[in-house]
Amino acid sequence: MEWVFPNGNKAKCLTYTLDTRVGRLQVGLPAPWDNRFPLLMRLVTAHGPSSPDVEINVPRTLNRQIAGAYAKDGKDTWLCHRGDFTSYRGKISKAKALAHFSKWLQEVEDQGQSSLVIPVVAINSPTFADDLGTFVHAVTQ
Repeated sequence: MEWVFPNGNKAKCLTYTLDTRVGRLQVGLPAPWDNRFPLLMRLVTAHGPSSPDVEINVPRTLNRQIAGAYAKDGKDTWLCHRGDFTSYRGKISKAKALAHFSKWLQEVEDQGQSSLVIPVVAINSPTFADDLGTFVHAVTQ
């Protein structure tokens, strides 16, 4: 599917459509960008272009300046977000984003440093699609 970005750029990406409790969710998987793996997500609506509601970039190696991260919790591996969101060519303050997700926040040990992250979904979760949809819905509210 072709995805359209706020700056006008377009990219064709392998895209999956998932039915979730908050609606249909599309997940786009473009080729890796620079040193990160992007994950594009949008709740399907009747209007507008196929533009991502949320983009989580996970770095290939530790990079706290890239918002995505994986965290290990016992036997589970979680896709997490550090709270750095961009909204139409602007940044949402990290303090505001973390306040919005205050009930979700978890503290993780990040190679000897403590970090607050938003756990998005456990990779092996039986409610994987619903968990992703819930996160995207929470971001857009």
